[in-house]
Amino acid sequence: MDKKIPEKELKSWMLQLMWRWDKCISILSNKKQSLFESTATALTVQKKYDNSKIIKALNYSFIPLSEALKNTVNDFSKINH
Repeated sequence: MDKKIPEKELKSWMLQLMWRWDKCISILSNKKQSLFESTATALTVQKKYDNSKIIKALNYSFIPLSEALKNTVNDFSKINH
């Protein structure tokens, strides 16, 4: 998407501070909040999923993640240009 890869990792405490700061700013300025507690928390949690049951049950094969991301970026680029 022609964007630089982030160089610094945001720590969990930074995200927690940021959503609180964003909430204060939104209250004081009557603007919509853009970062919520649930979003900040979800950004720091890693979840793993197992799709073996659905593959067996439906005899389905998923698109590889790299290909799915490439398709998404291409579609997104078409929309925004």
